[in-house]
Amino acid sequence: MDAASDLLIRTATNGDEPVLERFAAALQEFERPLDASLMSGVEMIAAGYVTEMLVEAATRGGLVLIAEIVGVPVGYAAAVVKDEDDATVRPEVRHYLYVTDAYVEPEHRGSGIVQALLARMEIRARELGVNRMLINALAGNQAARAAYRRFGFRDYTVDMQKTLI
Repeated sequence: MDAASDLLIRTATNGDEPVLERFAAALQEFERPLDASLMSGVEMIAAGYVTEMLVEAATRGGLVLIAEIVGVPVGYAAAVVKDEDDATVRPEVRHYLYVTDAYVEPEHRGSGIVQALLARMEIRARELGVNRMLINALAGNQAARAAYRRFGFRDYTVDMQKTLI
């Protein structure tokens, strides 16, 4: 099987909530060892994360995509349109597409699926007349950071944290 030729990127529907919940929970569990402040994937799903993600995408000019290989979901990505509230940023680039989630099943990582998801996100951004895309990754998630850099993302800001509890 040639994963690239068998790959389909499609817009998620409400019927995709169970697979999105599974993927979002898996992403959360993957990131929890990198950030102790994160709730468990089960807690996150119980809190309505996927429903909120779908509503946010629908109401804020974004989208949620599913990656499939031969009809089997293997990943997803979600994004919303945001406006920069920093008055020091030029007005023409304040409107941007923020990629909130990107996840690919472990056995399919490194095969270009996240690149394909991000490429579809970029098409959406250009359709909306948005001049830039933003994405974040936990500092310890080197694989995600490398994948995003391969797509053309560059470091923009560096958030630092000091845990007080």
